[in-house]
Amino acid sequence: MGWASILTYYVVYPVVLFSNIAISILSLVTAPLIELSSHMLYISLLPWHLSTKLEPLFKFFGVAAVIGIATGWALFLSSSYICLLLNLSPRTEAEAVPKRLPKRKQSWEDEAPVKSEWATQFVNASDSKDDSSWRSSQPGPSGLRSRRLMDANAASLYDPSGEHRSNNTTVRWQYFFHYCLYTLLRTDISLTPRNYAVCLQRTGHPSSLMECQPDTFVFDILVPDVPSCLCWSLPVSPAALLLLSFCVQDDFVSRLVYGRHVTERVQPLIERPAWLDEDTDVDVLVSASPPPPRSRDVNDNQHSLIITTWKTTIPFNRAKVLFLSSRKGKQNGPLTKHISMMSLRTRLRLAVSAGIVLILLLYLSNNNWTVPALGYHKTLVHAPSKPIENSPQLHASFWSAFQPVLERYAPTCQPPKKEGRADTSEIGFHPERNDQKRPDHIRMPAADVLSMKKLHTDFVVEANSGRHRPYYAPSTRGLVSTAGGPYLPVLTVSLRMLRNRGCSLPMEVFLATNAEFEPYICNQVFPALQAKCVVLENMFKTAPKGISISNYQYKIFAMLFSSFEELLFLDADAFPLHDPNELFHKEPFSSGKMVFFPDFWASSAAQQYYTIASLPAPNMNKRASTESGEIMLSKKHHAKTLLLAAYYNLYGPQYFYPLLSQGAAGEGDKETFLAAATVVEDDFYQVSERLRAIGHRSPAGLAGSAMIQFDPTEDYVLTQKGLWRVLNDSVAPPPRPFFVHVNVPKFNPATIFGKHPIDPVRDHTGKFIRPWSVPVETIKLMGDGIEKQFWSEMKWVACELEKKFKSWEKIEGVCDNMKKYWNEVFEKQQPKQ
Repeated sequence: MGWASILTYYVVYPVVLFSNIAISILSLVTAPLIELSSHMLYISLLPWHLSTKLEPLFKFFGVAAVIGIATGWALFLSSSYICLLLNLSPRTEAEAVPKRLPKRKQSWEDEAPVKSEWATQFVNASDSKDDSSWRSSQPGPSGLRSRRLMDANAASLYDPSGEHRSNNTTVRWQYFFHYCLYTLLRTDISLTPRNYAVCLQRTGHPSSLMECQPDTFVFDILVPDVPSCLCWSLPVSPAALLLLSFCVQDDFVSRLVYGRHVTERVQPLIERPAWLDEDTDVDVLVSASPPPPRSRDVNDNQHSLIITTWKTTIPFNRAKVLFLSSRKGKQNGPLTKHISMMSLRTRLRLAVSAGIVLILLLYLSNNNWTVPALGYHKTLVHAPSKPIENSPQLHASFWSAFQPVLERYAPTCQPPKKEGRADTSEIGFHPERNDQKRPDHIRMPAADVLSMKKLHTDFVVEANSGRHRPYYAPSTRGLVSTAGGPYLPVLTVSLRMLRNRGCSLPMEVFLATNAEFEPYICNQVFPALQAKCVVLENMFKTAPKGISISNYQYKIFAMLFSSFEELLFLDADAFPLHDPNELFHKEPFSSGKMVFFPDFWASSAAQQYYTIASLPAPNMNKRASTESGEIMLSKKHHAKTLLLAAYYNLYGPQYFYPLLSQGAAGEGDKETFLAAATVVEDDFYQVSERLRAIGHRSPAGLAGSAMIQFDPTEDYVLTQKGLWRVLNDSVAPPPRPFFVHVNVPKFNPATIFGKHPIDPVRDHTGKFIRPWSVPVETIKLMGDGIEKQFWSEMKWVACELEKKFKSWEKIEGVCDNMKKYWNEVFEKQQPKQ
């Protein structure tokens, strides 16, 4: 061999091969790091200040692993091809390539001396290794061929007449794939280590079967010319065997047949073909019918390849010749697997497709590793770039069956009566106190409590039965909101803020009635923002009996009729400070699939409610009440919660709203979701970080107009480490602000400059001011430019859509008023430091 051959064979190929193995091992090490990064699990091992700083480093290792694997395989394949070009292969020195190769067009007879010469070398090599199984034991030409020899004479081997020669380039590339597969098999790279014995034998067309010599060429990458049948045993997966059959020469007809290992020898499970003579000694069974020709011009002496595989315990460590005993009579057992070979073009397409799939799997594995041993369940959910089609028929099928159930278990007693209301002074959330008394403002006869308890219990049994499943499109994720009338402009501002934060999740906007459907907004404005209007009234009409709802009741039915499997509900006046899509990929949502956010006060549910729900009343300091402007849940995992929450809300204004809040601030749907999840024992996570009010200074103190909710992932990181800032805010830095709920008053561009109990845009002297300036530390946490960006969107909606909303038709100067405020506050005034 020349220096290039020696360098490639002894340096390049080993270095690339072992480096590829090292990269593969590295990927196994970094895979858990990727998972730790995606789930933030490393926080249990690192201090808080280090965990957030090291997250990019973990992600970098994950990306580097994927790039390294791809680079390693590319070098491996390229070096393999170089070895082929240089006539090299990982075999013995006796199998080296001859310096002079026979010309491509030499005759079959001229080739015989070459074969004899190689046969001599082959036998000598076998003698030196004292391995008689490599000898030829039957008459006929037998010899070892190099790949280059096969490239030059492949057609003459399979077609001695030379009339149907294969293209040399095609043969070369086929052998390149063969070589790579051979190397993989011989290095025991397999995901499913199962021992299989594989036999390959060349046979002829049925008409010339008896003329076929059993010791002619079979498969170059696995064996040179062999007598009888070549067998070897390796831990190779069935998929690799199938790929092996796809790599066979195009002129062949191959069969992949499974059998079994019986006692000390192999006993295939195929009946003897009828077209074989009874006295013929056949070492490998072929299919039950003769192999058909590949095309009409295939001669009778055209050969085919038989591949037979079966599970075995025979400990072959390398390729060996196995002589099977002759069979007398028929063998018992059915044909268990029969796969016909495809054309070369089809096989190449399959190979390319398989490569693309492998690359895609590598990419996805980098972003979605799962760790079953740790109990984390990660669902790959696609986020479409535009709203998916809401299916009224499928929603109607669910609702027409579920609505009668709601009606069947409706409370029949008189609604509970309130004596006073739960005041903020008695329901403040004090997690450090254990002596706080539960408010008692509900008056109900004991008989009414028992009546509601029975109906409630029966409904929960129905919800747990699994007969009612709200419809959703599998593997989808999106946002849900409710709006209509004066809330449409408010939602438009929030939706534009959402898109400015980089979120591409689609949104479904639920309207109460067809009268609230505004064609220009729903058909022009919202689609441009990847949002779609859905009318609840049309859903309700599909049931035998309609229902009447209002105000807080819309939220649960928007979730119930949403088409998303995983959803984030946002009030019309709420928007995120970061892309909320990232919350779906991390804890606490990735395991519990439902996340709630806290309100200012403690839960003030009445004792009567806990009796009706058959639950013990918890301490007042167990958790804060719920602020329902932001809710994350999976309809797939929490259908029971949605069904019971629908029951609570349908009969909420008269029965369950008073029972769950006792007249506390914000009484409505806010407590129904967490209460329902508790009753049906669904998993959920409630953020522990207290929400904060932001506003501006006034003589009376803080003139608040918005609330800040914090990142549930960072909150989860702290609580998993036992760092509860709700008990002691000095134990760790706060999580980052994530949602802004602009709730008092509603920031409608057309009405925001009117009179309000709390004026968000003027100070006590009537001067225009920025609405959000205190608390200073919270404003800093929100980041620079958020407030200005919000008012920029307010100005866009006011001026671009001034006459487009129905609720603005009689309002003049919407754009002018907004420009006046913008120029006064954001152009003339210097931003406060």
